[in-house]
Amino acid sequence: MSYVSRMITRIYADNYRCFTNFTFEPKRLNLLVGDNGSGKSSLLQLLVSLRLLVRTSDALRYTFANSKTRWDTRPHQRFEITCTDRDGAEFHWVLLLTFDASGRTSIEKESIAKDGTVIATLEGGTKKLHLRGSEVPIPYELEGSLLSLRLVDADLQRMHDLVTDMTVLKL
Repeated sequence: MSYVSRMITRIYADNYRCFTNFTFEPKRLNLLVGDNGSGKSSLLQLLVSLRLLVRTSDALRYTFANSKTRWDTRPHQRFEITCTDRDGAEFHWVLLLTFDASGRTSIEKESIAKDGTVIATLEGGTKKLHLRGSEVPIPYELEGSLLSLRLVDADLQRMHDLVTDMTVLKL
């Protein structure tokens, strides 16, 4: 059996800071070089913000405030993270945020899949959580990611760990 390291293989952001329909496919080691204002810090801030959203249930209030692209008037942001774990399983996290007229951010939809099969979805507008095909009641007002709930599900825990273990170094 070959050893596969945990790794983010794809990052997608739409309507975040300077990114519109942006995809980044990192390799084992990455060096971000570019002109001022080209998005280097925005990419790193996105990773930090997504990590905070998963680690802290109330992070949505402050991590994505004023983060929409200035020239884009759409009230939505979309993020996707694809990663592999040590066993070679591929996880795909999709997060769709929406902003109301006052600028308040909420999760419109969130889904997590493992090897192409959806594990969990959260529909923010209806506050419905579906875990492996069954609806699960949410006992309180959810402000953060479904990954912040710490549900008793081994695959969700693996995805949680993949995101929260991200290390961002900025010099």
